[in-house]
Amino acid sequence: MMEKITAPYAGRCATCGETFDEGTRIMIEDKMRTTHHMGCVTPEVGMPATYTVWTDSHACTVIEVRRNGKELVLQCDKATPTHQITNFGDPVHYKYERDPKGRTYVVTLRTKQDGTKVWKTKGQKTTEPGGYANLGYREEYRDPCF
Repeated sequence: MMEKITAPYAGRCATCGETFDEGTRIMIEDKMRTTHHMGCVTPEVGMPATYTVWTDSHACTVIEVRRNGKELVLQCDKATPTHQITNFGDPVHYKYERDPKGRTYVVTLRTKQDGTKVWKTKGQKTTEPGGYANLGYREEYRDPCF
C-alpha cells in the first residue's frame, strides 16, 4: 500500500541556518530560481526530491543517505493528476504518494568547474545533460511534446 504524502517537508540549511520548506525551490540548474546553495542542504531520509531526465521531471523521496551525505538513493513517488486535462499544454497539478515499488536512482554530490554543487546520476559525467536531482521539493512534469 502506498503511503500518502500529506505534510510538506521543512528543514534547515546546515551552513547558514536558514529554514526552508517544500515550497522553497532548491534548484541547481536554473540559477534564476535558486534560493538555496545546494551544498548547504543536509540530505535526510524522507526528504522530497525531484529527479530530472532531459525535459521530464519525476517526484521522488530520499530513501537512503550514503557516504556521509555525498550519495543518495531516490525513489519515484506516485504522481496522480488532481484534475482532468482538457487542452494540450495545460498545466497539470499532482498529488503525490510514496511508492515503495517506484523506480530508484542513485545520485552523487559533485562540484562543477564554476564551483556550484550538483546532484548527478552516479556513473554519468558531471557535464552530461540530464540526470540531475533537486532536493527539498517534489515536482512531476511530463513534457507533452515527447
